[in-house]
Amino acid sequence: MFHVDGRASDRQTLNVQAAVRRGYWAWLLLPLSLVSVTCLVLDAFVRELIPESRSFWIVQPVLYVAHWQNLDSPASVEVSVGTIALLMAVVAVRIIRTRSPRASLVLELTAALMLGGALANLVEVATIGSVTDFVGIRGSGGIYSSGDLAFDVGAALLPLTAFKVAATMSRRRTALIAGAAAYLTVIVVGLTDPRSFGVVILATIIVVASGTVLLVRPLQSRLT
Repeated sequence: MFHVDGRASDRQTLNVQAAVRRGYWAWLLLPLSLVSVTCLVLDAFVRELIPESRSFWIVQPVLYVAHWQNLDSPASVEVSVGTIALLMAVVAVRIIRTRSPRASLVLELTAALMLGGALANLVEVATIGSVTDFVGIRGSGGIYSSGDLAFDVGAALLPLTAFKVAATMSRRRTALIAGAAAYLTVIVVGLTDPRSFGVVILATIIVVASGTVLLVRPLQSRLT
């Protein structure tokens, strides 16, 4: 009897692991590909329709379009380093998902935005030798490609992602510490790099909204 139960337990474990693997590939690689292709298409439209160095306001005096072909470092360096970083990140997300199969899908969403945006920039550097920057935000100190924007939105989700993943693996207090540490990291990066200040603002909005939900849910359960 014990032997049969042990086999059933082993089969159940294998089924859970297989489900995690299927979910990983479906919920990470498909959105990642969608983000990357969307960014590449948008950048291609910009190169086709907007002459380089042309600029105009979208929401004056905050948001504007300014087409520039940008390359911060030699293409070979960006492609090689970026490829290694992408592969390491995919493996890291795989490990996290395997160890925390019940974690929120915000893990794959965050990874898809960040990795998809980075992949789009890498593909542009490898194919045309530069990145198509075209979205400018006044006071940010830079102009962004669609890949940059996708990456920044994903980075803004990091505090929420850290909290959600840690919440399934440990106590609520530990999850709050993980989320706070990720938020502090975003703030430090934003303060040292003006181009990332928008990420701090968006991350703050997400943290405040998430914190409000966490506070309101217990009150609603008590009232009902």
